Amino acid sequence: MLQALGRSRKPTGRSEATEHIAPFLAPKNLGPFIDEDLRRSSVPILFKPLKGGGLGGNQAYGYAAELLPRVCEMMLQARDANSLHTQQHRLAVQADILMRGLAHVGIIALVDEATGFQEIRLR
Repeated sequence: MLQALGRSRKPTGRSEATEHIAPFLAPKNLGPFIDEDLRRSSVPILFKPLKGGGLGGNQAYGYAAELLPRVCEMMLQARDANSLHTQQHRLAVQADILMRGLAHVGIIALVDEATGFQEIRLR
């Protein structure tokens, strides 16, 4: 999630206040744009990676795929409200790029599903 948003892969400077919220939602200026549903859905999911790594070599934490566009939307709302700090503007640019890409993939998936093409695509 952090890498997709253009941040470092590991959060830095975690404090007691941010341990109960995902690092990409921790900045105080984003608080007004984070509803309780987004906060709850940002709880990491423990999973077993296909290839090594992770916690103790066989576990890792991740997030539900649906969280990415929700976080991007929140970031764009904060941008539109002029609530981002200077260093966060690059995150908004990345969120905009991701949302545009997701829109393209989404419309293709919708058309494929509506026409039944997803059933024959692999063949």
